[in-house]
Amino acid sequence: MNNKSAFTLVEVLVSVVILAIGFAGVYSLVATSNRVMNDSIDKEKSNYHASEIIETLHSEKKDLSTVASFYEGKDLVTRCDDMTLTASTEDHLNRLKSWCKKMGERTTGDRKIRVVRKTIDGKDVYVVLIKLSGKRDKNTVVIKRVFNVAE
Repeated sequence: MNNKSAFTLVEVLVSVVILAIGFAGVYSLVATSNRVMNDSIDKEKSNYHASEIIETLHSEKKDLSTVASFYEGKDLVTRCDDMTLTASTEDHLNRLKSWCKKMGERTTGDRKIRVVRKTIDGKDVYVVLIKLSGKRDKNTVVIKRVFNVAE
């Protein structure tokens, strides 16, 4: 009798298939983890940029009345170098271009600054809304602040 202990071809093929299924599961887990981590990083960057814009507008609160029309409805989706100067200073245009470049040029998505003058409870205020979408347009950050109009 031939009593050798060895693997048959069928056993080897079954073990290879089981290993392949295991590696596919691990690869899927790593890919999902990587995507979730990148989405989180993208959202944090958008949150940082929106906060930076709000802080900058807060620092020029006294001049906000003169630059409100310049910031109104600015779309930071277009090519950064294509932004043009309207009724404000070169400093404000350079600031917008700097924000645009930090966030990266995009052809899709929603990246807007809105500055609207309103009267709330008898007081004149500027309502500033910053809306930034992430790379895949699903991680949207919206920050809204109300500034009193300087008298």
